[in-house]
Amino acid sequence: MSSRPFTPFHQRGNGADSVSGYQSDARALDLFAEADRKQHAGQCLLQVLSCAEGLSNCNSEELAGCFMAVRHLTEEAGLLYEAAFDRASAERTAPGSSNQQGAGQ
Repeated sequence: MSSRPFTPFHQRGNGADSVSGYQSDARALDLFAEADRKQHAGQCLLQVLSCAEGLSNCNSEELAGCFMAVRHLTEEAGLLYEAAFDRASAERTAPGSSNQQGAGQ
């Protein structure tokens, strides 16, 4: 079990947090990279589904699972992009950051 702080994507009202999320100390670039990977995976799955000839052989539960996977991947990508933007803003305004030091020059 990791001792690193974890930020869940969703806070539930009953006190139980989502098991999906990101490490709280992740850098903005790492969050952007993970968001890009999830977004790309969702796009690839949609591409496969759009080109598959045998979709009529899949049952509705299998197809629903594929589209649910796309939904989860793209939703998490959006949440990671949002977190990355927030983290990048915080990194730019943090005391001692290179942007703060260069602002007075």
